[in-house]
Amino acid sequence: MTFKPRPLPYAITGKIEAELKRLQAEGRIEPVQFSEWEAPIVPILKPDDSIRICRDYKSIVIQVSKLDSYPIPKVKDLLATLGGGGK
Repeated sequence: MTFKPRPLPYAITGKIEAELKRLQAEGRIEPVQFSEWEAPIVPILKPDDSIRICRDYKSIVIQVSKLDSYPIPKVKDLLATLGGGGK
């Protein structure tokens, strides 16, 4: 699965690159050529004007999650079904 990168504001591009370099220098992230779980980054501007790098896994989770084909019935539907029952 390949996703388009999110558009980033030019005003914070330098801060994002600096934060990515800092995280790489600390050993928290490392560059990879390909990833099975790639997801676009979402930069969050903190109150102190620094950047937090987050990932948006929503698109991946939706594609790989197996949704229940038998959802829990609504209470209204259950009561309608049981409405004709006897003692």
